[in-house]
Amino acid sequence: MAENIKECDFMFRQACAFAECGKHCEIELLPFSMRKSNFIIAGMVNSALACEIFLKTLLYYYTNSHQDGHELSELWKKLQGENKKIADEISAAVDSFYSTSQSNIVERVLEIKNISNTFSYWRYIYEHLQYSETVLELKQKRSNGIELNDKEKKQLETYASDPNFVRIFREVLKAKCCEILFDCSWDEYINR
Repeated sequence: MAENIKECDFMFRQACAFAECGKHCEIELLPFSMRKSNFIIAGMVNSALACEIFLKTLLYYYTNSHQDGHELSELWKKLQGENKKIADEISAAVDSFYSTSQSNIVERVLEIKNISNTFSYWRYIYEHLQYSETVLELKQKRSNGIELNDKEKKQLETYASDPNFVRIFREVLKAKCCEILFDCSWDEYINR
């Protein structure tokens, strides 16, 4: 593991750059004339990409092998297989952001599945059906007892990406990478 720390460090810094871009999209106060732009999409894409690279960094650290793909749920499964203890610690840290009455392993797995394709899908969201119309139509269809086909289920899962979960997952992964790679907290890392 120590032999691949240089590459892990490079991967980690790249993930941090995307995380900071995502964070900037969340908090930047814009002049009124620019508020018509939807920065949440850019924030989601950058945050999801940061999550992907943080997961790939951890996987590279444990396997010394680069991972392909953008699906967070697949990368998450691989991490659970490589180091269940670390995956459980990440899960517990994510849980700590939610009240215990709202959080359980099933909900967390569903959230990771829901954000799994955020990067791939949201970066070209303009190519897809209008977000709000699709969500409303699919939710209405489901609430009327009409079964959704596989394509509609996948669309609803994709649109169900929770920006709060993406942010939390991003920050927890960043902190865990700091702990594992550099034996320090994020605050200690940035103040080196």
